[in-house]
Amino acid sequence: MLSFDNVSFAYGQHLVLKNISLQINEGEFLTIVGPNGSGKSTLSKLVNGLIQPHLGQVLVDGLMTQKPKSLREIRRLVGLIFQNPDDQFITTTVFDEVIFGLENIGVDPDNMKLIAEDALKKVDMLSYKGVEPHKLSGGQKQRVAIAAILAMKPKYIVFDESTAMLDPEGRQNIITLMQQLHTEGITIIHITHHMEEVLVATRVLVLKDGLIVADGTPSAIFHNSSVIESNELEMPLALKLKQCLRSTGIKVPEQIMTLEGVVDYLWTSN
Repeated sequence: MLSFDNVSFAYGQHLVLKNISLQINEGEFLTIVGPNGSGKSTLSKLVNGLIQPHLGQVLVDGLMTQKPKSLREIRRLVGLIFQNPDDQFITTTVFDEVIFGLENIGVDPDNMKLIAEDALKKVDMLSYKGVEPHKLSGGQKQRVAIAAILAMKPKYIVFDESTAMLDPEGRQNIITLMQQLHTEGITIIHITHHMEEVLVATRVLVLKDGLIVADGTPSAIFHNSSVIESNELEMPLALKLKQCLRSTGIKVPEQIMTLEGVVDYLWTSN
């Protein structure tokens, strides 16, 4: 379990997170949304000890991120995928990129090749193992970054706006991969500005001005008009369509949250 206990963080005099208390349970698919400057990325960096809280504490499976001796294990447990994958690459080939992380956590050299190849296979990038990372597309780079994290067998993966620089097809590929990893038991924490991506989560957290202002299922969040309006969130296209249909007298059930679901309902209900 990931636990934030009365956590505050400031950059200089600017307080970014204000007395945050939060628990993220194993097996959740949590999406974090909110306006620019709300504290989303700061929260993600606190999860694996990349930065430390100024007040309060962050615990990862009972390990405190403020204790230097715990950081190596915490960073094995919690993988962090950044917005720009180029920020994570430091080697000359895809394969070496995955191997580098394994070397850092002291994996037996005899096992590294098999582990690295298995991680690349999971993200459909094994055939690119000899390619230089900078020659890959944005989506391919993100897959390699994910493989490097997967090789270390994390329990939690934080995606910090990891789809922001991708085209629609690339974004969908990464979201599909997130869903696949979630079904395999990895806890997913996804920070995004793309509201369509929120619909695949099991839980949504809304931040504003360093505070948690809403916490619930995607359905509960998006059917609360005051939460949407007061936090600069855009309604996903599927839900906009449902609203338009409702105005014509066609009431699509609330639990249907995707375009495919709306189309299927319209097709089968007539």
